[in-house]
Order: sequence, then C-alpha cells, then structure tokens
Amino acid sequence: MISPLSRREREKLQWQREILDAAQHRCLNQNFDELSMLDIANNVELYKATLYLHFHNKPSLIFSVMIESLKMLGNQLREAVN
Repeated sequence: MISPLSRREREKLQWQREILDAAQHRCLNQNFDELSMLDIANNVELYKATLYLHFHNKPSLIFSVMIESLKMLGNQLREAVN
C-alpha cells in the first residue's frame, strides 16, 4: 500500500507544479537566453534561492518543462488514437 504524502511533500509538489507552469509560459514567449530564474521566481512569488531548492539551474528547469510537455503530448496522442 502506498502511504499518503505528508503535507510538506504535497506542498513541495504544488510549488514544483507552479514553477513548471510559470516556466512553461515564459518558454513560449521568450528564448532561452532571455529566460530568467528571477523572473520565474517572481511569477510564483518565491525567493530566487527557494526556486533553486526545487531546480538547481536554468537547464534543469527547462529540461523538466520539456519532459512535462512531452508527457502531455503523449497523452494527447493516446487520446487521439483511442
């Protein structure tokens, strides 16, 4: 049986989701060089240092955004086929 997540774990996942959503939105409107970790932190009302606790650097954040986008695309393709 899978144990339920603690409040702290749920909050961490929620913050990561919000960060990824903000970064994904920024990626659609800016190129990589223009993208700023500070801007993303400000979007989700976090300190920049707190953002770095979730994602160690800009490439790791962008990589996570790409993985999430590919997962969504995969789900959409599965739904279209079925």
